[in-house]
Order: sequence, then C-alpha cells, then structure tokens
Amino acid sequence: MPDFGKAAYGMMYPGYEKMDYTIESGYYVSTTGAFTNSPVGWQSIKVKCNPGDKLRVTVKVAGDSTAMAVFFNANGGYLSYLNRGANGSTIQYTDYEFTVPNGAYSVAISGNAFSPIRLERFESLSSKIDNVKNLTRFFETVSATTVTGFYMKGTGALTTNVPGWHSIKVPCSPGERYRVTVKVAGDSTAMALFYTSADAYLSFLNSGSNSQETNYVDYEFTVPSGAYSIAISGVSNTAIKLQKSVDLPSKVKSMAEGQVGNYWSGKKIVWFGTSIPESGYPQIVGTALGANMYNVAVGSSPARAGCHGNITSGDPLGWTGAVWQNVAYSLSQTLAEKEELITNWDTWKTKLTGSPPTTLSETEMTKIRNCSYENKLVANHLGEGKRADLYVFDHGHNDNWFWNATKDELKVSPTDQKDRTYFIGAMNFLIDLILKDNPRARILFVGHYENQYPGKTQISEAQQILADQWNFPFLKLWEKLGWSQKTVQTTGYWDASGNWIESGGPTQTLTMTQIWMKDNLHPYSTKAKQLIADTIVGFMSSLR
Repeated sequence: MPDFGKAAYGMMYPGYEKMDYTIESGYYVSTTGAFTNSPVGWQSIKVKCNPGDKLRVTVKVAGDSTAMAVFFNANGGYLSYLNRGANGSTIQYTDYEFTVPNGAYSVAISGNAFSPIRLERFESLSSKIDNVKNLTRFFETVSATTVTGFYMKGTGALTTNVPGWHSIKVPCSPGERYRVTVKVAGDSTAMALFYTSADAYLSFLNSGSNSQETNYVDYEFTVPSGAYSIAISGVSNTAIKLQKSVDLPSKVKSMAEGQVGNYWSGKKIVWFGTSIPESGYPQIVGTALGANMYNVAVGSSPARAGCHGNITSGDPLGWTGAVWQNVAYSLSQTLAEKEELITNWDTWKTKLTGSPPTTLSETEMTKIRNCSYENKLVANHLGEGKRADLYVFDHGHNDNWFWNATKDELKVSPTDQKDRTYFIGAMNFLIDLILKDNPRARILFVGHYENQYPGKTQISEAQQILADQWNFPFLKLWEKLGWSQKTVQTTGYWDASGNWIESGGPTQTLTMTQIWMKDNLHPYSTKAKQLIADTIVGFMSSLR
C-alpha cells in the first residue's frame, strides 16, 4: 500500500505539476485552430484550462502555420494563439511560462514529434491543501479476463477472434471513478463502452479513429448514470490497465484536514522592504498561502531615517550626500521630517545626489508622506481591527549601498538602541512600535539573496546581528537560492524583453546572480520571483 502520509505531505508545496493529457501523433494545431493531419514529424495535445491559469510548456515549434499554444473558447471555438512558428527554423521553448487569456477554456500545444511535449499547471498552496482535503481515494488495479477481439461501438457486441485486438469487461456502479491505460484505433471502437444492469448497451466514451491510434495513459473517467459494467478494447501490442478508485484510510483524511491545514489562509501579512520585494514575490507568496498580502515595499526605501556619520548642526539626520530617493522614501522618518524635506526642497535638493527633480509634484509629495512609518505602519497596520498576523521586514540593501559608502555603520548596534540614523536602530524603533501595539505580534526577517558581492557583504551580516538580538524567525535567502558570485561560462543570455534564453548566444562568463537577474539586482523575471517565493513558502509552512 502506498505511503499516504508522505504523499499528502508532498502535496503541501506550491509549484508546477504535469497536466493530464493524451499525445496525438501525426497532428498539429494551426494558427486558425484547425487540427491538421501531418503524419510525419508532428504531435499535439489539447487540454482544458481556465482563464488566468499559469501554465508552463516545453515544446519545439517550427513553421508559420503553427504556434506554441492555441486557445479555444468554452464552446470549442478558436480564440487566439501565442508564439507563432517560423518557416526555415525551429524554436525550442523550455519551461516557458504563460497565462491563459480571458475567454480561453482549452489550449492546444503542437510540436516536433522527436522532442518531448510537457505541459504543467501552477498549483498554489491553497489549491493543493484543498486537493489533500478532498483526497479520499487511491487507485488499485481491477482484475479482469482478457479476450481476443473488440467491443463494437454503437451496439456493444463483442467481435471475437480479431487479430491485433484484445478487450476486458468488468462490473461497475454509477459514479465510480476509474482510470485506464489503453491504445485505441478504428472508428468502430471506443476507449470504453458502458452497459446497463441488464447488460444492454448504454453508451461509449472516446471514439476511435481510422486515421490514427490514440494512446490513453492513466486516463480518468467517471461511470455514467445507469451503467453497471464497462468494456475496454484496445490494440493488443499495448497492455490494458484498468484501475478503480478506493477510499483512503481515515487516518490520512484526518491528517489532510488537520496537520496539513493551511495556517496562513485568510490571514493578514504586511511586507516592508525595497525594490527587491517590490518586484512581486510577496504577492506570489500570498497567493500560494491563501493569505491577504499587503506588499508595501517601495523602491529605494531604506529602514533608517538618515546617516549618523553625516549628522551636523544643520543636518540633524545626516541626509547630505545621500541619493534623494533614499531620503524621501525612508520608512522610519516621521511625518514632520517628511514635511521638512518637502517644504524646504529648494535647499535640500542641492545637498542630495541622484539628480533630484527641480520641483516635487503633488504625486511625489503624497508618495513621500505615505512612506513615513506614521502612515505606512501605524495608520494602516496597527491598532484594533488593523493589526497584521505577520509583519515581514525585507530591508537592508538600501540602508547600505549609499548611506554606508564611506561609513561603517550598517552593523553597528547604537548606544541609543532606537537611533533611527542607524539601520539596526531604525529596525529596533519599528519593531518597538509593533510590539507596543501587540506584544505577541509575529515578525519575520527575510535576509538578502546573496552575501558575496563586493561592498554588500555587510548587508547579510547586519541582518544576522539584528535577528540574533530579537530571535524572531529569520530566513537567510543567501543560503537557499544558490545566487553566488561564482562564475560559469554559458551561451545563455537575456533577451530585450527580460527573458533568459538558455542557449544560442555567444559564450560569456556570468555570475550566478547575473544568470538569475538581468540587471544583477532585481528579481524581475518570473522564474526568479517564483524561486524566491517557493523558498519563502516552504519556510513559512512551519511558521506560526
């Protein structure tokens, strides 16, 4: 008997899973949606989907009559296509990710018959938990006697002693779930025939075809109303395997409903940080967990309010010499400090770097005010009815890169533990606000994705010091992703649209961070965000 506990546990994690489909040899789907017979060199699949589904495909496409994916509406009518082929060349798509468009309820994939087709759908943690909770069966093989010949579609009669064919017939009940492996050919046959309790022919499922063989592998179906026996017929060079679903032990059902339950479903999570999390992986985490995710990260935002080493009598927060966005979007500044910057912009813009604008627009002034902790944290996420179930801090990068250029402050634990002109002091200040509102608040630190880049090693070191002081959960991404400064030679390259192409470019030497991020800083690509999100979700699965 299978290890049900292990199987259920494995279903906890979000990610792509292979879809159920049957490969049709000798056919491709044109850019107009027509299934076109082409006996040599082509194969295709067609599966049901829903608008918004995230799919991932591996396929080799050639010829401008074809496309990587063709979409159909709910009635089976042609809708649109994605990534048309080209005459005179082949295009290899490997783990290519795309979203099913509005109005599409099935998708066809066509490609070279000598290269594998693989289609996968992204399953969030919430959907997987639902699957586990609904998992009340597994399949076991049905014992049956094989006879030579096939059962005739339309009449149900057994045509005996036909070379090259074999069949089975077994009792069943309406509503039972089966799966079958069989190869079907010929329009006089069907994958399955159903009979009444009086053994009268009732109906069939999946007709055969004179022009092609169809290989069904673990094809699942439900016995229709009024059916009390099933006949399966197929080509005798492929074994028939029929399996019936059976109830799982109650122990596994209990585990699915309890131990594997999604703790974070419906809970509020607030995510503070820089342009790195602003890129979008917190939203993926929220979707996977079924949580209400508030990604309030802002590009160029540091935690600290200024630079202690730059403080003077005329600059009490040490803003002079900093990039203007680092000052404007600081999280730990008060509203009064934001107003000082806005009101006296004509003076401050001459002291800041990074090409400050001549004037601040109303939109920019609103953004600056909203970056104050008084708005971003206190007004929206503290207090009765507004508190979060988890506060995530993904800060550090912007507290280092410009503020710390000529100062060694990032790792300093200041004498005044809540001195906001230090990174650790600013973080202590923000954490203190949260704990004053709720002493049992849950807080998570997310560490930087690497710890080797020259001039940035102190980011992870400072984050470690902060985590050691508080003993809150700390996910060291730099230990999980493999995004090091080690170099490899590759012919892969980034295209103009920000997609990583695995091969075909000139040989170049790149670091691992360059291979995962086009600008060597932001995880903008879908795969980079997904890897970070999957890592965080795995970490949070045991977090309470």
